[in-house]
Amino acid sequence: MEAVFFTNRGLQRYQNEDALLIGNKVYSDVDFLLPQSLQFLSDEKFIVADGLGGHRKGNIASFLVLDYLKSQQVTNEKDLQHYLLNAKLVLNQYVKSHPQAYQLGTVLSGIVVLSNKLIVFNIGDARVYQIENKILKRITRDHSYVELLYQRGQIRYEDMRTHPRKNIVTSCLLGDEKETISEIFIKTIPRNLNSTYQFLICSDGLWEMLSDKEIQNLIWTSKSTLELANCLKIEAFEKGAFDNISYIILTI
Repeated sequence: MEAVFFTNRGLQRYQNEDALLIGNKVYSDVDFLLPQSLQFLSDEKFIVADGLGGHRKGNIASFLVLDYLKSQQVTNEKDLQHYLLNAKLVLNQYVKSHPQAYQLGTVLSGIVVLSNKLIVFNIGDARVYQIENKILKRITRDHSYVELLYQRGQIRYEDMRTHPRKNIVTSCLLGDEKETISEIFIKTIPRNLNSTYQFLICSDGLWEMLSDKEIQNLIWTSKSTLELANCLKIEAFEKGAFDNISYIILTI
């Protein structure tokens, strides 16, 4: 199992509020120059957390959530829901001792890899795509205003990237003293140990810069996963890298 991953503040933001959980290590407040690669043998968690830049201390929110989740043993969807709710309570507790950070928050998406299944999830507008036979397919469903418009047929799928209200999320992990999460997407994929699976986990800083079609073209033309990861970085920066950009290409 290989994880190739990248996180960077981009060209417009002064701080990287994204964080990554790669196995049992959290990468927070860092700017990679190039994608990194690690190999894994056992069950692990791989998560992208995108701290809410419009709120206070998004970088702290993304770190606190991943730092909590890294040590939790997830075996099924019920476990995952429980720990995600607890992660929200971690933010609530932080707010109690740091009231100036009220409503710090993060969205996140990821995959829990187990011996017999893969648990895919997201909260907010961070995404998980599956790459199967070099074809890109979105698995998760955004919790956002533009996703609602798209599902109602009011805008095209491509319009979600450029709509003036694209940054409005309808679910996230928020330190607001409430004890519920609006929406959580979870999907379990049975795992065949004789099959290879590949996924792209990313923040909106990537998919707003590159359309699904553009990512698909890079998948077709890249000769390796590391080359694909580097091409994603180059293309996103050439287009302006307006937001923090974080992603994981996971091959199982």
